Amino acid sequence: MAIQQQQGIDNHSHYQSTTHEDTICSSKTSSTASTISMGKSNASSLLGMPGRKVSLLDRGYPGFLSQNELEVYEQFRDVFTRRDASFRSAVYCFGDEEEEAHALCRWLRARKYSLVDVIQMVEEAVEMREEPGKHEFFPNPHKALGCSPSLYVGQYPQLYTGHSKEGYPIFISKPGVLNVRALECITSLQGIINFHWNAMSHVLASRNRLQATLPPYPKRFECICVLDLAKLSAS
Repeated sequence: MAIQQQQGIDNHSHYQSTTHEDTICSSKTSSTASTISMGKSNASSLLGMPGRKVSLLDRGYPGFLSQNELEVYEQFRDVFTRRDASFRSAVYCFGDEEEEAHALCRWLRARKYSLVDVIQMVEEAVEMREEPGKHEFFPNPHKALGCSPSLYVGQYPQLYTGHSKEGYPIFISKPGVLNVRALECITSLQGIINFHWNAMSHVLASRNRLQATLPPYPKRFECICVLDLAKLSAS
């Protein structure tokens, strides 16, 4: 069984900082002003402690950033505040209850703090979200699939269930027992895609928002993914 933390640290090499055309006009003065306006997410709270060894599980998170990561964070935040609503909605895809610093760092970690790459990723997400967004990301899972969700899960066991000790939702999937022929009879590839929009935008998002109101009040929205690889072959 393989376990991984979604949008977590999937590559432990050092993050690289880059520049982007959106930040060409930024100067040291505007960067300082951006830092001052951060509110809760001020520079001192984002930086790691000098000389403190950072765990791989904490690397790239608010409170553990290197100076280079902080500079890229500030540049990305400047882009984020100047972009339109669709860009901001993509970043806050699980809800604006997530703290800004955690939301921005979540995207930055996924591209190892490369500003060019993370902006491209968000722009691609905006484009990808446009069509399902017209359908409100399919709030009704039955209509999304064209069949009962319980029938689908019976042929492809994968669902959100419970939470980790830190309060993060747990997603379990068993691709080794996927019944392809049965799925072809009850739904379509597009139906499965629609269903996953529902799962991410409604089920996971609502679970994260609920957990944010309960102890230990997690404000960084994540998910623990458990992939049961039993009955899968190397081929």
